[in-house]
Amino acid sequence: MPVLKTPGLAAQGTVAGRPLLHLAGVRASGRADPILPTTVFSAASLTKPVFTMAVRQLVRGGKLDWKRPLQDYLPLGLTGPAAKITAEHVLSHGTGLTNWRFDPAAALESQFEPGTRWRYSGEAYVLLQRVVEHVVGAPLGRHLNTIVLPSLGMTDSTFTWTPALAASSTTAFSTSISAGGGPGSGVSAISPVFLMPLAAIARIAARASSGVPRKLMRSDGIIRGPLIIPDSI
Repeated sequence: MPVLKTPGLAAQGTVAGRPLLHLAGVRASGRADPILPTTVFSAASLTKPVFTMAVRQLVRGGKLDWKRPLQDYLPLGLTGPAAKITAEHVLSHGTGLTNWRFDPAAALESQFEPGTRWRYSGEAYVLLQRVVEHVVGAPLGRHLNTIVLPSLGMTDSTFTWTPALAASSTTAFSTSISAGGGPGSGVSAISPVFLMPLAAIARIAARASSGVPRKLMRSDGIIRGPLIIPDSI
């Protein structure tokens, strides 16, 4: 931890068939507050499987379609192959978009035909976030807090910051947090804040791994198979 300049950490899992819980360090540099099982962490890209659940619920409710281009829902300024991007492409990382634009004025362009290859993209999730907010008529954080997190039993997790969280949360390592996420932000692109305790992180990881919420990909990068999001999640 000193080498990596990490104030604290929490790990939970199974080793050789036995449960493991390892807590070390403190919530913030220069403080004596230890990491506890109830300490909440900024979960960064663990927002993605939770966000996937929100999208799945909207698809089940007939408000979104896996295969309908996102640009059919509202103007996103996409052209060329990018105009064909669907929710399915976003959640399977098959949009062809870059991970992050370091120049916000740069156009979003697909580097290949959506659905034909794999390329990790946070920008794609932001596009789908805009569509979801348009469909539900509310900021994504509010929608996830009131609809999605309760349905997953994640009652100690949140996508919105409140002063009360200061007593149990870790301090972000980045000193340049921005509300939009992305490079150098220290937080997720999906929401300025996504905090959850260790048990909740383990829970969502276990639920996500119980199925295959992505397309199967061969070693050559060609995507095979349908998008699978099991009912059991």
